[in-house]
Amino acid sequence: MTGRGRPWTDKEIERLLILRNEGLAFCQIAKKLGRPISSTKGKYHNIKNVKVSDNPRRDWSSKEIELLVALSETLPRTKLLVAYNNAAINNGFIKRSIPSIRKQLHKLGQSIKPQMGWYTIESISIGLGFSRHKVKSWVNTGKIKTHNEGKHTYIRTSDLIKFIVDHPTCILNICEDGLQWFLALLKEEREAK
Repeated sequence: MTGRGRPWTDKEIERLLILRNEGLAFCQIAKKLGRPISSTKGKYHNIKNVKVSDNPRRDWSSKEIELLVALSETLPRTKLLVAYNNAAINNGFIKRSIPSIRKQLHKLGQSIKPQMGWYTIESISIGLGFSRHKVKSWVNTGKIKTHNEGKHTYIRTSDLIKFIVDHPTCILNICEDGLQWFLALLKEEREAK
């Protein structure tokens, strides 16, 4: 026995790439395709021309650094690792670990904190003192610009401030604590610029 399973069809390969681009883990993709995890992962890396055994301590290329900087300026840090590694694979780069990404950001003189503030609907609700349902209605009506990462919705500080400036009647009933939170947010945004 050679240890090889059934050959991959073009349809399976296409589905593998689509599911991986949707952010599914290899174990989930393998289950959907009815294939072993190792076969699924190996096929994906083979297609993307990424060696599974690449040394993760390899120096960063200028293209990798460019990609990291672009993502680090626009994503919450909790999403940066996954977004960077997905983009890296799609561009033929190796995956990087959290410490490697942190070290590279430090070398570039960038903070581990995001360059732009990001908030969730929940955190805005708590901060301003309005119900989650109320904040969600502002999002659903398009009054607040959002950025989606999979199932998560994020709102940039500047977009929240723009919403409040453009729609002051929405926050007429803001409580004292909510007003203080918003003023602190404005101060933080000004200092970041």
